[in-house]
Amino acid sequence: MNSENMVYHCCPTGLLDGGVGTYVNSLLNSKMPGVSEKILNRIDDIDQSKFKLLHIHDPILLQDWRGECPAIFSLHNHAVYCPSGTKYVSALGATCERLMSPLGCLWGHFVDGCGSRRPEKVIQGFRWSFSFLEILQKRKIPVIAYTY
Repeated sequence: MNSENMVYHCCPTGLLDGGVGTYVNSLLNSKMPGVSEKILNRIDDIDQSKFKLLHIHDPILLQDWRGECPAIFSLHNHAVYCPSGTKYVSALGATCERLMSPLGCLWGHFVDGCGSRRPEKVIQGFRWSFSFLEILQKRKIPVIAYTY
């Protein structure tokens, strides 16, 4: 079988530690037929048309997917729809029920303590979340959302 005509997992090296790495490695260790054991850390410099499917595990890689082959995106945290990335309000000890919005999430950060109160971190969280959402909407990639 041509090694490129397979399903490949795509995950930056920095995410291969911790929860995402454990999940991706468990997929690789299951030795599914047609799934490569090699992880692609980048997809911007490859001929994507030669792949059967790219399973993307980080929203930052979505901007490099050119639509030359099918792709699926697994969401491993809440950063796409929560600027703090936690979807948790520590002051209440509960999951955040708000939809992402500038006013609601600013209240969450500075009053409820759901994330950092450092302005640069709050701004960075909003930038990441809104850029991830824009990429997902533009690329029309199916999302599998779950937590572990």
